[in-house]
Amino acid sequence: MFYVFHTVRKEKTPPGYKFELTYFYANLDLHEEAADVPHYLWALRHTLRESPYSTDPNPGRYKSLFDMNTVRGIDSHTTRLCLSGPCDSSRPKSVSNDTVFIGHYKTMCDKKCMNTTLHDLTLLKYKKQVGSRVVKVLSTLQLL
Repeated sequence: MFYVFHTVRKEKTPPGYKFELTYFYANLDLHEEAADVPHYLWALRHTLRESPYSTDPNPGRYKSLFDMNTVRGIDSHTTRLCLSGPCDSSRPKSVSNDTVFIGHYKTMCDKKCMNTTLHDLTLLKYKKQVGSRVVKVLSTLQLL
């Protein structure tokens, strides 16, 4: 997964946060904007993604993070037990993709997915920043 965080405003702290996943697929063709992106920046090269959902996304399309100062027990994508007793499972705060972008990469886009893709250049905005850091690490490891 590839995470890009912006700031989240402080309010009364919920027991957890739900971040919607944005799926990118390995079997979709590269677009011209990504033609000059080196192969070792694989995540940045894939600019086709599944379009937003027409219905509510299922729970598996979320990445959940929990406040472990509040939560004592979790179950997959929801809280079960808070320090003060049972947690209200409806309280995890949903965070919009405008605040946090989580790109999740999968290998295969099926027929349904092929009909609902769109071109997304969000990650290419970070090409210089990410690219220089990746080159430094790969050079240090003598992989370039």
